[in-house]
Amino acid sequence: HDVAVSTRQLLVMYAAFVFVWVALLVAWTLHTPAHTTVEVLDRGAMSYNHKHCEFRMASPLSFMLFTMEVAMLVWGVHITVRVRNVHRMFNESTSVGGSIYGIVILALIGAAMLLGSSDPEARFVIASATILIMCLNIIVLMYVPKIYH
Repeated sequence: HDVAVSTRQLLVMYAAFVFVWVALLVAWTLHTPAHTTVEVLDRGAMSYNHKHCEFRMASPLSFMLFTMEVAMLVWGVHITVRVRNVHRMFNESTSVGGSIYGIVILALIGAAMLLGSSDPEARFVIASATILIMCLNIIVLMYVPKIYH
């Protein structure tokens, strides 16, 4: 059977998520402001100051933001499942599903690697590489199938 999902319905659902997300971010910023700390790194003959931003991760608002991230991923999977029977020319549900799967797996791997590293430079490289690979994953899964069809 056909399922009709209008653009307006998608925009309303997305706007509701964005509104709640922005409200949580503003509340989190006001409740748990970030502060800068300076760490002196000694690299043999060279030492330098490393500034980084810290915040209290264990606040209830942090948990709510994480929950919103998971809710957005679940919503993406829900929309993907609802539109899986669309005409083949417009069917991107497998690409979107693969992208979401890749994001979750890469986020788990990146988080595990970040937790295991204490060196700021290594943490920067790990976080940057994880984000880059996530973006490449999405681009490849969304656009390469269009080239071959």
